[in-house]
Order: sequence, then structure tokens, then C-alpha cells
Amino acid sequence: MRSSGILRLCALSAFLFPAPLCLLDGCAARQSVPGRGSGDVVLREMVPPDGPWRPHELSRCVGADQAVPCRDALEVLSTAHALFLVGEGGDAVIELELYLSGQGRGEGLAWLTLGQLYVLAGQGEPSIEPREGPGAITGDWDVDRPRLLARAEKVLRVAASLRPDDSVVDFLLADAARARGDMPAAAALVEQGLGKCTLASSTAVLVRYQGLNPHPAAQTGGVEPEYPAAAARDGISGEVVLDLLVGPTGRVSQVSVASSPDRRLGEAAVSAMRQAEFAPGRLGKYPVWSWVRATVAFR
Repeated sequence: MRSSGILRLCALSAFLFPAPLCLLDGCAARQSVPGRGSGDVVLREMVPPDGPWRPHELSRCVGADQAVPCRDALEVLSTAHALFLVGEGGDAVIELELYLSGQGRGEGLAWLTLGQLYVLAGQGEPSIEPREGPGAITGDWDVDRPRLLARAEKVLRVAASLRPDDSVVDFLLADAARARGDMPAAAALVEQGLGKCTLASSTAVLVRYQGLNPHPAAQTGGVEPEYPAAAARDGISGEVVLDLLVGPTGRVSQVSVASSPDRRLGEAAVSAMRQAEFAPGRLGKYPVWSWVRATVAFR
């Protein structure tokens, strides 16, 4: 006897809503990123929080998003975004360049934000045309485009050194490589980013400057759960609700039972969903770690 339908899915992850950043009187000490362990990526917390947007933290990413920007960094980031919103992205670039050339040189999120702006400029965004600084335009697009993209890559490499487990840095470097026509380099950078973390602060930068929408993971294949014979004989039926952590490659990394009418039904549902195939969740075009809630009905 089999279940009467594999599952129902409702998804979405927390990548649009970063945790609040505390304002500090001076820069916070930088926290080192833990080394990557071997084996599968697992969750720090076993039970996902309730709600349609369920935050998660990968165990090897603990601390990767913990360095709180100092007060000055937050002010500069806020100013840069305000300038961008009114069509003065070039001035936003200048503000960030000035800050990062001095006291802000250790602020990884500021470097990432500046790199994002240069990538957009190199892709042809007309509102981002710095008139001063290392990326100052000349007015000749054939000259300016490669210069802007080169500056983007240089800035993002600094961001990578400060945020080594941040997938967004690699995805932006891939955008820059793609914009200058180096598709093999872009593909390699995307592949590299797939093995890293989805961090709330950096994905928020993508949203602020690109207006991206979230797309939940979607099941593309898998096996139908087997109705346990013993449970069927005992007349046990009902729905098993699971939380699945789907990685940016579409692989199910963790299955957590949210509710089940019987242990045997829960185990059967978990066994099947570990083999499920997914198109990963995305923020715009960028693949991310995301939660999917699945319901398996045994009738």
C-alpha cells in the first residue's frame, strides 16, 4: 500500500530579512569564520522556527555573519543607499570609496556593497557614474566599461578576503566576469559560491540594489513514500509535515519532522524526501539555501 500523494510544498527562506544590526560606538572586533567541517552541511538548530520565513544558520557558517558593522559603516551604507535611490549612484560610489580608503578598510559589507555598485555600473547602469576616485569615468564607454569591471573585481576580492564563506561575493564576481565576456570564469565562480553560505546581510545588499524577488525551491523529482506495512495493518494514517533544508544545488541537506501521527509514517516520509530532487530556491537569479515545508499524506 502506498501513500496517496507525495507531498504538498510551501516554501520560503529568511534570506530577505537580515537580523537587526546593533549600533556600536566604534568598530566591533572582527570574528573569525570557523573552518569547514567534513561531511554534509547540517543545521545549527535542529527544529526550524515557525512562520512563512524561517531563518536558518548552517553550522559551518556560525560566526560568518556575526561581525557587526561599526556606527560609521552603517551611516555610510545608509547614505550610499539613499543616494542610489535618488539616482545618484555615482556619488554613492564616491562616498564608499572615501570611507574604505581610510577607517573603513576592514568593513567587509561595505566592500561588498561597493563591488555591487561597480558591477551594476559595468553592466551599463547609467545612474552609477563616479566622477572621482579610482573608478572615475572618462565618458568613453569602451574605456569606462573595462575599467569599472576591473575595479569591481578588485573591490570584491577584498570583500572575499573579509567574508570568505559568503556566496554573494562569488556570485557578484561571476557577474563581473560575465559582463566582460569570460563565461568559463563566471561558471567557476558560481560553482565556488554554491559551496558557501547564504548570509542575510549580503543577500540584503542584493535586494537593496537590484530589487530581487525570492523564488522558493520546487520539487522536480524523487520517489513516492512507501506506506509502512505494519502501520497499514494497525490502521494508522494521516499527514506527516516535514521541514527540508534545500541547498543551492537543489540537494536536500536536512529533513526535520515538524509533526507526524506515527513514528513509522514519519520515518517513511523522511526516507523518501531525502531522495527528493529540487530546483533550488533563488533570490532573483542567485541560488540560495532555503527551507521547504512538505506535507506527505498517508491514506
